Amino acid sequence: MAATGVFTAVGTIKGKSTANDAPLYATFPHGGFTIITTSDGHQTQSGNAKTCVYTFGMTDGKFRLEDGTGVYKGISGTGTVNLTGKATGPRLADGKCNTANNAQPVSMTQTGHATAQLKF
Repeated sequence: MAATGVFTAVGTIKGKSTANDAPLYATFPHGGFTIITTSDGHQTQSGNAKTCVYTFGMTDGKFRLEDGTGVYKGISGTGTVNLTGKATGPRLADGKCNTANNAQPVSMTQTGHATAQLKF
């Protein structure tokens, strides 16, 4: 993740657990903060049953920031996010795509753009 604006830093975002609705945690060299989804916005998805390649997107998702550590202590704010992505799903033994809800992708890329109003 690359952040620019009130602060500029490069870091990572990971889920706080494996649950689909788990908060995310953004980690940067001098601290981090929690990102909580407040609205999933408008979601789209499509897939190809022969290649097991799936595309997905989200527009106008909403989030809030809290629980800052390090230089981000006291951070708060809300924002919107748009995401696009592509994933390759696993195949079953018979060669068909595994479309089970708990099937983990073989590979995935995701790109997002978020804007937020922040307070420190």
